[in-house]
Amino acid sequence: TSVITATIQNGPMAGSDGFISTCSNASPVDLFTLLGGQHDMNGTWHYPNSGAPLNGSTITPSSDPAGAYLYVVPAIGSCPADSATVTVTIPLAPNAGTSGTLAFCTDGSPQALSAGLGGTPNPGGAWFHGTPPVAHSNLYDPATDNPGPYTYRVLGQSPCANAEATVIVSEIAAPYAGQDNSYTVCSNVGSFNMFQQLAGNPQSGGYWRRLGTPTTPHSSTYNPSVDSSGVFLYVVLGTAPCANDSARLTVVE
Repeated sequence: TSVITATIQNGPMAGSDGFISTCSNASPVDLFTLLGGQHDMNGTWHYPNSGAPLNGSTITPSSDPAGAYLYVVPAIGSCPADSATVTVTIPLAPNAGTSGTLAFCTDGSPQALSAGLGGTPNPGGAWFHGTPPVAHSNLYDPATDNPGPYTYRVLGQSPCANAEATVIVSEIAAPYAGQDNSYTVCSNVGSFNMFQQLAGNPQSGGYWRRLGTPTTPHSSTYNPSVDSSGVFLYVVLGTAPCANDSARLTVVE
C-alpha cells in the first residue's frame, strides 16, 4: 500500500484591478485601498512606464505620475506570482491665482481686474460680482462699475473643484481744484482770497504757487499793495492712484 501526502498551499493573492481619478492637489492616496477582493500585503508596487518599485503603497498626486500602477505578490513555492493593476488618472487642478486688491481713481481709466490677482492664474476663467453673482467682464471702469469684491472662477475638470480668487476693488475720490479763471482788481483795493475767484466750486485744502521763473510758493491771499499781476496755480493733492489736480487764476491788476 502506498500513501501519497498532498499539501495544498495558498497561492499569492494580489486582488483585483482598481481605478481612481484624483485631482493633482488632492491628498495622498494609498493604492491598497483601491484593490478589489482579498489581497496579500507582502507584494511590491511599481510605477507606471518605468516599472521602478514604489516606496510603500502611497502616491502623492501633485508629484507622482498618472498611469497603471502594478502590484506584484511574489510566488509561493510552486504557485506563480500574482499581480493586479490600479489605473490612476490625475487631472490638473485649476488655478485662479491668489486674492488681492485693486484701487482706482474715480476719474481713472478702465483697467483689467486680473491685474489685482497674484500668482499665475489660468486664462479662460470668468469674473463675477454682486449677490447673487452676476457675470462681469475682466475690465473694470470706475465711471460705470461699483467697487467691492470681484471673483475670478476657473472651472475644474472632474473630480477637481472649481478654483476662485477675489479682487477687492476700491475707488479713491479724485481731487478737484476747480477751473481756470481770471480776475481783474484795482491796485488800491484791499486783499482778497484767490480761492474764492476760482471757477467750478473747487475743493479746499490745496496750496498755491505763483508761476514764473522761478515758481514760488504763495498764500491764498492776494494783496494788491505788495503783489503784482500774474498767474497763480492752485494745487489739490491726490491720494494714490489719483494724480494731483490744479487750476490757474490769472490776476490782472
